[in-house]
Parts: sequence; C-alpha cells; structure tokens
Amino acid sequence: MKLEMPNRVIKNILFIPGMKSGMIIKLLVMMCTVCARLELSDIKTIGETKVIQEDDLLIHPDGPLNPLRGYIMDRSGYMYNKRFYAPEIDTMYKLEKTNDNSISGYDYTRKPVKDTAYTNICNSPARNEYFLRFHTQLINMFPCSDGALSIIAGRPDAPTSFLLKDELKDDCVYILAALFLLSEQVAVSINAEIKEKGNEKLILKSADGSTIYVDQSLVLYKNKENSEEKIKTYHTETVKLIN
Repeated sequence: MKLEMPNRVIKNILFIPGMKSGMIIKLLVMMCTVCARLELSDIKTIGETKVIQEDDLLIHPDGPLNPLRGYIMDRSGYMYNKRFYAPEIDTMYKLEKTNDNSISGYDYTRKPVKDTAYTNICNSPARNEYFLRFHTQLINMFPCSDGALSIIAGRPDAPTSFLLKDELKDDCVYILAALFLLSEQVAVSINAEIKEKGNEKLILKSADGSTIYVDQSLVLYKNKENSEEKIKTYHTETVKLIN
C-alpha cells in the first residue's frame, strides 16, 4: 500500500531538531502497542496523520514506525511460527497412551514455557553461539505459558514481571522504547549494572550521558524452594535481554 503524502515525511524521527524525547518515546511505544490491532483503514489514517502539526511531519511509510509492518507480521503468523515451530528450539511435549473404559486413546501435552534452545545448532562455534542466544531470548520474550503467542510468563524473574512492577509505572515506556530502538540497531545508552552485588540497577541515559531517564533497581526477592524464606537475587533474564 502506497500512501500519497503531500506533506514532508520523516525518514528518521530520532533526529528531528526540537522534538522532545518524551514525545518520541510515547510515539514509539504507541505505534508498537497498537500495530497488531489495527485494520488497514486505521493504518492509512495513521499514515496520513501529522505527528507534529507545525512541521507537517508524518510517519515514513517505509520506516520501522509504520504500523503496516506489524500488521503484516501479525496476520502472516511469522512470529507465531518462529516461536512454536523453529527447528532450533527443543519443544516440550508429551504423548501418552490412555485406556478409558477399554477405549484406547492418547493424551497430548504441550508446555511452550518449558521449551529450550538446542545447544548444537550448527558446526561453526560463533554461529552456534549466536543462534543459541537468539532462540533462548526468543523463548524468554515469548514464554507463551497459555499456549498463545504471549509475553506473559508468570515467572518472577521474567522481563514482563520486571516491567509490571509498580515502581516502573512511569519508566516502563522508556524501557520499551529503548528495546524497540535496539531491535532497529539504534545505539541506545541502556545498561544493566550488576558489578555491586545486592545493588544491581538498570540505567537508561541520554546519548551524551547528561540525562538519566531510568535508574531502577534490578533486585529481586524470590521464594526459597519448599520454604517461606526469601532469597535476594536480581532479574537475570532482564539483564540478559539488555546486555
């Protein structure tokens, strides 16, 4: 779909002079959040809507912020197929024979949340390490505990559990926007500082380091197995996702 746009179109929204960072981040998150829920008519409306009225700025139709890309990926089932059927992933399932009232049958159990990436994907050590990390992150980001393509895991150490913390209510959009930019190969100053044990932090700064957008603790208290005692640790899955 090619939109006719008489206005000036933005090629890269991140480098527009005078545009406030808060506006950029809200726009990024808004586009990422709604892209898979829109109809084509809504996407066309977004493409024709001015981001900044005084400058006649629009979303570039071929850029990463165009919701059409997310719409196509959702409708094509690309992420679903990659997560559930990738040959690099060792899927957890069981098929057990049952005898119910003398009638033979089978019980099929599938638990995507317990999937793991194969450790011997290819012969090249470097490529094998890359594929292992990639598919491990894919499983962590889409644990799919309910059998659908979902980011909700239910594990206290999961990235979604970290993002849903009450303390992150105001900072969550900044972190999501940073992750989106990282996925587009944009250098973002976001780091998990874990050098000091018991004081692990997630830091998001401006490019010049003069402004800190996020300074959040990564400390996590988990229940000790078979006990009510709490163990002090940190969000390791979030650290792996960031670093």
